[in-house]
Amino acid sequence: MNKFDTTIVGYHGTENQSANLILSNNKYNKSNNEDDWLGSGIYFYDNLENAILYNIRNYINKNKIYPKYVDLIEERVILVNVIKCKEDEIVDLNEFENLRKFLGLWKIFYDKVKNDEEYKKLKLKDGYMINWLYENTIYFKGCKIFKNVFNLDLRFKRNISKIFNKKTRIGYNLNQIFICVVDDSCIKSIRLYESDYEKEFEIIKDVTNNILMGMGEKSEI
Repeated sequence: MNKFDTTIVGYHGTENQSANLILSNNKYNKSNNEDDWLGSGIYFYDNLENAILYNIRNYINKNKIYPKYVDLIEERVILVNVIKCKEDEIVDLNEFENLRKFLGLWKIFYDKVKNDEEYKKLKLKDGYMINWLYENTIYFKGCKIFKNVFNLDLRFKRNISKIFNKKTRIGYNLNQIFICVVDDSCIKSIRLYESDYEKEFEIIKDVTNNILMGMGEKSEI
């Protein structure tokens, strides 16, 4: 049997300066924010388009305007990563068996965490609980990757066209697979995505800006 049962290609959007440091060291620093969706780790998307969208959202948050393609790629890049591990080292929380385990353990250990100041101050406590269970119990020992599907609201806190607003479950809700690597030994290679992706960018911009906002309506953030 092959040593590695599963190979994942993960896409990571980031600023140019951060990318240069990652490539120079051939290593990521783990995200350790208290509101990390899947706990502490290194985050990837499973496709290029979601990494492009991530870079667009971060550009908008920083500059308060939807980027042109040339401005986006000047400021932010995408790294492509080959990730390998055994299938049983992945906890996919979109699967009922793993979801039952996670929620059941949360309920069992609730009395141990409920009075923790960090736990109490967090609105969404998923990342905290994943970290706590990983560090304090045996149940996720050996896990190298957590995965889940999260929903992204493409309205980006804007007032979108009245044609669509509150009239569709499809048009501005995008399901994205998040991959959180907690053991970076399974990241086997990191490289810069160097191909042009203006076509993909323009399709994403059409959906998230030109169409959703509508002609003549405010498109800046």
